Amino acid sequence: MGSGNPSRSSQPHGLDVHATCRVLRSGTPSITSTAAAESASPHLAPSGSLSGEQRTSARRERLLAGVIPGVIASMVISSRTSDGYGGGGAMAAGSAGTGLKADLVLEGGGVKGIGLVGAVTRLAEAGYGFPRIAGSSAGAIVGSVLAAMQRAGEPTHRLVDIVRTLDYKKFRDRGRFGWALNMLGPVGDLLSLLLENGLYEGDYLRAWLASTLRALGVEKFGDLRLPEDPDSDIPEGHRYRLVVMASDVSRQRLVRLPWDYAEVYGLDPDEQPVADAVRASASIPFFFEPLTLRSGKDRGVSTLVDGGVLSNYPIAVFDRTDGKPPRWPTFGIRLSARDGEQARVTRPATGPVSLGLKVVETMIGAADAAHIHTPCALARSVFVDTSGISAVDFDITPAQQDGLLAAGREAAERFLAGWDFDRYRAVCRGGAQ
Repeated sequence: MGSGNPSRSSQPHGLDVHATCRVLRSGTPSITSTAAAESASPHLAPSGSLSGEQRTSARRERLLAGVIPGVIASMVISSRTSDGYGGGGAMAAGSAGTGLKADLVLEGGGVKGIGLVGAVTRLAEAGYGFPRIAGSSAGAIVGSVLAAMQRAGEPTHRLVDIVRTLDYKKFRDRGRFGWALNMLGPVGDLLSLLLENGLYEGDYLRAWLASTLRALGVEKFGDLRLPEDPDSDIPEGHRYRLVVMASDVSRQRLVRLPWDYAEVYGLDPDEQPVADAVRASASIPFFFEPLTLRSGKDRGVSTLVDGGVLSNYPIAVFDRTDGKPPRWPTFGIRLSARDGEQARVTRPATGPVSLGLKVVETMIGAADAAHIHTPCALARSVFVDTSGISAVDFDITPAQQDGLLAAGREAAERFLAGWDFDRYRAVCRGGAQ
């Protein structure tokens, strides 16, 4: 919706909605993975954790904590301006002085999420800052780093440099006995699934993210709080720069973190680690081990998996509910071409593990189909063509990564060439205020 602080009601960049009109007329518990850090809260525990694996993960995170902040710190600018959101200037992420705003929704898609970075940087070059960001899976990863950068007053183009510090091959982390499981081949895969409910630990991702966010001054959701805004309809429990989607398979429901920590789990949302919530959102079923969340106030234990299972593209998450039109738009970035434009690449399943992963990919791809193909959802969506790349292709080459970045930029450029906020509001959001 765009219910942050006030700005101009008309924004000159973006998407042509003539086609749309024609269509319309016709707590401090933490979430931990199987090899959680030694300092993890007792309220949250891994699914099938072992003390030896916990020590291994802690050593890995301490090592990364010494390396990643140094890389990020070298990127941090020395002077930062305040934007009234309690940190560095959010507009520092965009072009200087333009003051355009758009809330942002980022679709999940594994390694294809590199395309999100290209699109976001191009939108920022056009002058946009992003008061609030939502995402699932890869969208949660990119969104969390972007939210922290904006709080720190960092320019968005440095998001590319930060993401390049990820070593995608290390996403296939198997803990202290990984070498033995790898030697067993498919048998090792089945053992991982049977014993730990996932092929890989997911600890590298969590450690990289925690260190990166810490270097930008963010550890808990309280660090991403927004101030009160009397002109918005944001509930008190939703006043955060970031919200990530996760699927609670124990409660059989979608959870929006940090929004649902208090009501669903009895936990203080300000005290929950951002990296843990994002790790939950990115827990691709069967690929990464699920996360186990121990609720407060005797509300039981929940198993959390990838948010994309239930909502991979929550485009309406920031829409106003008070009947008033938005003061600025919500832009969504999808990791696929428009229907009819994307080249279909078929890859047959090569075994039970491959089949399981493809089933999950299919479920995630269809999760939001009922509402994301409506004309008004399409009108505010950037479509990044990622055809030919699998969500779990962690052997992605530097050239392929560059291609995804370029595809994201090109998609955002096409979007900006036609976007008309006034027309969008008139057709889809009830007209001008």
